[in-house]
Amino acid sequence: MSAGGRDGRVLLDRLTGGQLGILREEATDWLVTKAEDLPVSGPDEAKVEEVAALGRLVSGLRHGTVDASNRMIRRFVAREVSEAGFLDELAEAYRRELASHEAWVALLACLDGEE
Repeated sequence: MSAGGRDGRVLLDRLTGGQLGILREEATDWLVTKAEDLPVSGPDEAKVEEVAALGRLVSGLRHGTVDASNRMIRRFVAREVSEAGFLDELAEAYRRELASHEAWVALLACLDGEE
């Protein structure tokens, strides 16, 4: 991402179109869910601020520039990354299983006289 300007905005020019598409879709879904959860009578200020921050994030993702100085946006992004930390463990388990499978396939090929 390019360095932020005076207003704290950063260009998302290092993200691919595919990555931006994924982020826009997921952030929009998150925004809609949060907005639907707002109570009709007297929504609390913190929840309204969350919805507003998500709205700014979605808008920024659409325009290719996000306000890096917005603490709530940074918290949302950091939370999403930390909650997905289990993916590293899952990827490692997948690599082990795939290597095991390939070893068994190779052994079977040897037993069958294949190369």
